[in-house]
Amino acid sequence: MSRFRCLTCLGEYEDVLPDGNLYFHACPPATKKQVKLLDQTITTLPLATALPVGATLLGLVAEERANKRDENIKLNPDGTAAGILTPGAGQLKIG
Repeated sequence: MSRFRCLTCLGEYEDVLPDGNLYFHACPPATKKQVKLLDQTITTLPLATALPVGATLLGLVAEERANKRDENIKLNPDGTAAGILTPGAGQLKIG
């Protein structure tokens, strides 16, 4: 059993669950602020970003990460494993 940090979403996880099942990490969507700017355009900003002057917070939205990691198994046409779906920015073994 090893512990990893996903370099895309910074999530930490173990590759084997307490019940012995294997765990395949997939980055969750990123939560962002949806805002209306002074020029009336609507955009999203990371949660840690301050609202621009005069902007209105419309709410929170979930957006798929552009470079998400998904360790679920990709299959070849013959059914054999071809590797993970998307590597994202990789992972770091931390334990």
